[in-house]
Amino acid sequence: MRIAFEPSGTHLKGDSLKIRLDLFPDVGEKSYAQNYVYVPVIPVGGYPGKVGADGSPASQKAYDTWLAGLPHIWRLNPCLSVFVRVDENITSELLTQFIGDVYKSDVLATIDDAMGRTGLGSAHLISPYMKDKTTLSSVKTTTFDAATKTFIETRLSGLSIIGVTGKAEIITPQSIDVGPGATDRAGSLNSNNTLVDKANPANATGTLDTFETWVVSVDMPTCEIATFYVVSGDNLSTRDNEAVGNVAFGAKRTFTGLTIAVTTGDYLGIKGTAGGYQIEGATSGGSGVWGKTFDYIPCTNETFGVYANYVVSIYATGTEAGGGWTHIAKASGAGQATILKINGVAKANIAKVNGVAV
Repeated sequence: MRIAFEPSGTHLKGDSLKIRLDLFPDVGEKSYAQNYVYVPVIPVGGYPGKVGADGSPASQKAYDTWLAGLPHIWRLNPCLSVFVRVDENITSELLTQFIGDVYKSDVLATIDDAMGRTGLGSAHLISPYMKDKTTLSSVKTTTFDAATKTFIETRLSGLSIIGVTGKAEIITPQSIDVGPGATDRAGSLNSNNTLVDKANPANATGTLDTFETWVVSVDMPTCEIATFYVVSGDNLSTRDNEAVGNVAFGAKRTFTGLTIAVTTGDYLGIKGTAGGYQIEGATSGGSGVWGKTFDYIPCTNETFGVYANYVVSIYATGTEAGGGWTHIAKASGAGQATILKINGVAKANIAKVNGVAV
């Protein structure tokens, strides 16, 4: 598996600076086939036809005909994109050492195994597995501007490391989730709209760290995601949001290392790039979508339009606030709620007892 720096993901979240690493599977690995895709070669300037005010093609049929007539090539997409916290003085040497220390053969094999599975939400597996593998530096960033971004991208430009895969580990799935699922659907929805899907509101309060979506036809250069809550009626506000950068098309794409606050009952939303880019979706069979043209991530008490039965291919999962002793009811006869320490260790710091999650 090859690990490479992806500059489109460099951003500030709160006062934490994050960069993006893309993991590319090798021939023979489980996730290779679904990420080796046939893509059009988009000319400089993009679509030459007429577009509307929101940047979408005036005629979808004309756009599809133009796209189908372009030359195509085979390309390998990353199986997973990881956001890593760094400081503004990050160097290729420090990042190379971090990758060598953290992304060892068993880790790469486990990632490949999770991302190569079908019929199973890989986000549920990646979310708990990657949460301790996304911090190089916990130093807070005091300055981040265009010059800093250029400095980082110049220093890390061309970084590409080959890692050897080994034996996969067993992962326990995570529970918190939101969104209808990032699948290949019957149609697509315009990425220049802010889209919030009504399906599967968050089942718990905590932090979303892993996000999935599926982009159609051509790569979408920029993407933002957010958790939304209803103020009243069809008026929505964002609770939290984060940028993920470029999204490659052709299959489900997974991003981890995010830190997006979510509260029980929140909804998941997305905003892509203007100019005719599309996200997998459908106009029937869904729970409905709130939509508003242009960028409303973030927003406060904005009125959205309602598109009944629509669905957009987005999904996220993460960690519940405060953790919890979900599987152990008693220890030596004492109820779980009365136990403060085990062998002198506070229960909040104990993940497992004899291999059982607490």
